[in-house]
Amino acid sequence: MAEVSPSPWPTETVSLEESLARFEDEASCVERLRQSVPVELAQALADLGYDAVLDDVCRDLRAGKSGDPEACESLGATGLRDGCRMRVALATRTPEHCPPARAMEGRDPSCLAWTTGVTKLCDATVGDARRRCVAVATNDARACGRDAACAAAVRRYGDSVVPSEDDPDDTRDVALSIVQTVAGQAVTTEHVDVVARGVALAAEVCASRVRVEVGGPLSEGAQLTTEVVLRVDEEGAWRGEVRDLRFAERRLAVPSVVMEATVDELTVERRRGGAIAMRLRGRIGTDATLEVTLRSFVRDLEASPAACGAR
Repeated sequence: MAEVSPSPWPTETVSLEESLARFEDEASCVERLRQSVPVELAQALADLGYDAVLDDVCRDLRAGKSGDPEACESLGATGLRDGCRMRVALATRTPEHCPPARAMEGRDPSCLAWTTGVTKLCDATVGDARRRCVAVATNDARACGRDAACAAAVRRYGDSVVPSEDDPDDTRDVALSIVQTVAGQAVTTEHVDVVARGVALAAEVCASRVRVEVGGPLSEGAQLTTEVVLRVDEEGAWRGEVRDLRFAERRLAVPSVVMEATVDELTVERRRGGAIAMRLRGRIGTDATLEVTLRSFVRDLEASPAACGAR
């Protein structure tokens, strides 16, 4: 039988909603917490030099109670500020308040999944983080297995998640294929891992921009950089314009700019968890062509200015 993963959470974990309902002000919050801190834990915090821990906890609660993510900036460490922003986002069901993601564009995907109720966004996480993301998003501790920290997160945050009616089918196809044809000979490579965690749409005035990169100068195999600007035309249809498309068939090669690049077979559902698909085609030099097929989902997006309307 697998071991239960260790967790500092108490066996009886109250929900975030309960904590926020109980909060009145920072002074009374600090006094209440001080009375219940075990001396052994206080000793450890003193050894770490973290004397302001109770103040930070109560500032976190004040931010969640007021729904103000900027109040999180007074906390003493990046991890605390990010956690505070996540709780503000969850308390207000405002994904725009989520903290930035690490090692990818956009906001933290677990926070986005919980604030939108779109479980599909948990696909942007991996390992233990994905198990916890799904368990909280579905408010189901059974998904945690024997992970005690995951189960505590469900008890703490699960009641705050409101399932979305727009949660997409989890079996939807995801793909990124590159077909290079030289003198009539085609070579296809697949890079599904690059888009399996979704893509982020950045705002450019009234347009959206999506950027995808495969490999790099020191990586094995092909290198690809593509940047496409997406706009809605006067008839309400999505149109794509290739801003950047470069390709090299092997590492350490200098990527070639793909000429006369076009976009077709375009699908854009501009919402978190929505489908995005496109095919890019162009010419490399005089005797080679490149075709890139992308199918993924929108992990995050930036809002366009109000003057743009619903785009």
